[in-house]
Amino acid sequence: MKIISSETMRDLDARTIANKRVASLELMERAGKQCSEQIELFCSQLAPHHKKRLIILCGPGNNGGDGFVIARYLTSKFEVKTYCTHKQDKLSPDAKTNSSKVSELCEFEASSQLLNKITEGDIIIDCLFGTGLNRALTGEYETLVNSINASQLPVISVDSPSGLLSDGQVPSAAIKATITLSIGLPKTSYFQNDGPAHVGSLINLDIGFSKDYITQAPSEGQAFFAQDAKKTLQSFTYNSHKYTRGQCLIIAGSELYNGAPIIAADSAAVSGAGMVILAHESLRTPQNPGIICLTKPPDIIKSHFFEKSQSVLIGPGIEINDKNKKLFTHLIKSDKALVIDASAIDLIADNKTLFPRNAPTIITPHAGELQRLAKGLNINHSDLSKAAQHIAQNLSIQVLLKGPQSKIYNEQGAFSYNTSGNWALSTAGSGDALAGIIASLWAKKDINYYEQAQLGCFIHGKSVDFYTGAKRSFTVDLFPSLISKVLHSLSPLA
Repeated sequence: MKIISSETMRDLDARTIANKRVASLELMERAGKQCSEQIELFCSQLAPHHKKRLIILCGPGNNGGDGFVIARYLTSKFEVKTYCTHKQDKLSPDAKTNSSKVSELCEFEASSQLLNKITEGDIIIDCLFGTGLNRALTGEYETLVNSINASQLPVISVDSPSGLLSDGQVPSAAIKATITLSIGLPKTSYFQNDGPAHVGSLINLDIGFSKDYITQAPSEGQAFFAQDAKKTLQSFTYNSHKYTRGQCLIIAGSELYNGAPIIAADSAAVSGAGMVILAHESLRTPQNPGIICLTKPPDIIKSHFFEKSQSVLIGPGIEINDKNKKLFTHLIKSDKALVIDASAIDLIADNKTLFPRNAPTIITPHAGELQRLAKGLNINHSDLSKAAQHIAQNLSIQVLLKGPQSKIYNEQGAFSYNTSGNWALSTAGSGDALAGIIASLWAKKDINYYEQAQLGCFIHGKSVDFYTGAKRSFTVDLFPSLISKVLHSLSPLA
């Protein structure tokens, strides 16, 4: 999905209204309705004592207008209280119109008292300033935002966390949102400078802007959202069988690290491939008994399992020894779609003369692994994003740089931001699951490998977004069931 600047978004909005494609009040109604649906979905995952009230904070502009629409939709389902920072006659015309429909729920000119209104069990809906803010928050607003951030309460920001400027800078204070509901198209501020630390989870809402206008709008980059995932998810025919769905081979594990191959294989088995082969060094077996396990295989390259596999994953938990170095070189020379993860990434520098390969290749490093690889390739690694881009272009491979808002680079160096996931992923074994998902998606023939890599990263992140327990309690054995839920949310036919 195209990323645009806040200025472009305002132009798109104004053009839509001026050419009578959609009236301004109708756009506000659509935005508020869709936001209310997402808020209701978020609340459905919380215990009752964590959702006693919705506190909707409205500013004077159209962002506040969205808040009044949200209040109208949710007042029959929750206890709702709306606080507006200005007098009603000082609001924008559309905000004033919608505020009049929920006047009984609103307290106007309330900024000086807001700090005393927020209590435990409240969920805060931030409709203060949106993307139109062009200066630092000061005085009461700065104090209010800092207090909200210190409250440890969930905050859902509509279009932008208040205080975040259009270039992603936070000159004084800004809301640290749990979720940001992007209206229309994602903005550059979500991904630049201080933006990633403030937007939380991102959900984009399509409120019906003209596709022609969106196509004509200048792009500032790409991001991968649920809408993209729905379009990218592979479909299978009524007569599909395990071989048409694809076979992937996972070469992983060691005596010391024998959990990694299990995580990768179990995740692969629920992500689309019809057959998953696990070649590993342990007697441990996956949860899924349908996975074929080859324990201490003598020469996997010469086996029919390798021959019939469309994709191969190497790396999770492997030991760097002469045997695996030789195996890695054979894989690089093969015609298999190759996913390279964990320790195997460290073997690329010694085989750099074998790149580019004649088959799709992706590496999935975290920051430390990318730094080591860049150093081994004599590439400047002071800026990891530039190093990842350089490696992708030089080796003609895809690079998935893991982290908050993971970036996926294609062979030409263009990249897309992933928008799913949260800090629950920061646990051992999470990366093994990601590698397994991608290997599974890459097992099918005649696919767009870059799109499938983006999809894999999105599914991986969305899995923990679907987890309803305490984030710190998430464990990687939950991936298979959560992956299934994500896929079913993307398509009823998944």
